[in-house]
Formats: sequence, structure tokens, C-alpha cells
Amino acid sequence: YTLELKSQPNMGSNTVTTVSPWQTLTLQGYSIKRWGKSRIYKWGDLWWPDKTIESNTEFLETLQPRTIQLSKNEVMQVEPSPKIPGLVFASTLRGVFRSFDGKTWMPLPGFKHGYPIKITSNGTLFIGDKVSFDHGESFNEYIRWDKILGAIPIERRLGHAPIQILNVEPNEKRPERISLSVKFGQKRVVQVYTPDFGRSWRLQ
Repeated sequence: YTLELKSQPNMGSNTVTTVSPWQTLTLQGYSIKRWGKSRIYKWGDLWWPDKTIESNTEFLETLQPRTIQLSKNEVMQVEPSPKIPGLVFASTLRGVFRSFDGKTWMPLPGFKHGYPIKITSNGTLFIGDKVSFDHGESFNEYIRWDKILGAIPIERRLGHAPIQILNVEPNEKRPERISLSVKFGQKRVVQVYTPDFGRSWRLQ
């Protein structure tokens, strides 16, 4: 493919102005292969060709959210909403998805891999280290990893080993209390909890 850069020149200099309202970028005869990425437990990252975008394809359309169908062998967890009939969340090898009919699924931005899902009786949605109060429309981080690591003695950690959230357990009677199972490396699992919705963390 060819990249052609057109810019309004700076008349007082022999250089081209890089920031200009006239600046455009043109792709001529491009062919782009888009790749998907998943993380498989005890294996690592897995990449696969997701779609090839040719020059006769409307590029902006390929960037819009799209619905897909999930196969059973890639789904790790499915959680229905207790508040909205038909609303279901699925954690998969390709990320976390949301469906309103159980047949077509929309990927949730920000979740490239599968994460544990927990939905409380009032509809609060926990996915990994993020929480949503509007049924997955928006998310906020509730985990402070510096606070969690500070609460765990060094001898119970494994240096720079990968950290993985295995389970999330919010307390129905005390919504500000959340328990986590955190895995360091391949073997060591530590139980921690927060009494104040993530502001501080302690060993279980």
C-alpha cells in the first residue's frame, strides 16, 4: 500500500507543518489483515486472523462494534442479569461479551481476555478488576493493585510472576466488602478482601 501525506506547507520554513487543518492521510490500494488475540490458561497468547480489510471496503464500518456468535468450546463462564430479562454476559477466550437474546453477542470494550464475572442481586456487575453500575454500559476500576500487593507479605508472593484474578465475591449484605482470589504464577493463590469498595485491601 502507499501512504500519501498532504499538508499545508509552512511558508516561513523549509519544513512541512505537522499540525494543520489541511493535513490528510490517503491509503491507496491497501490490504490490512486484522488479528484477534486471546490468552489461554497455562499456554499464553494466541493470535488468529480475524478479518482482511481490502481497499474496496468501507474502513469505518470495520471499526464499529459488531455482533458475533460464540462457540461452546471458547466460553468459560456465562452469567445472566438478575435485573434485566434476556441480558447475559459471557467470559470467553476472546474477551467478554454481552447479549440481549443469547444468540448474538457484542464485545465489551476493554476486555481482551476472559475474566471472572459476578453480578449481585441489585445488578452491580463485576468483571475482573472493573465494576459497572449500569449493566455493562460503562466500567470503573475498583481494584488498587498497589494496595493489594502492599497487604500481602513478600514471602507469599512470587516476585514478578503473572497475577490473575480467579474469583470475585461481593458481599450481598455489605456491598462495600468484596473478596478476591488472586493467583501468583502457576500455583500460589491468596485470598484478599476490601472493606471499603477498593480503597484498602487486607488478607482474608
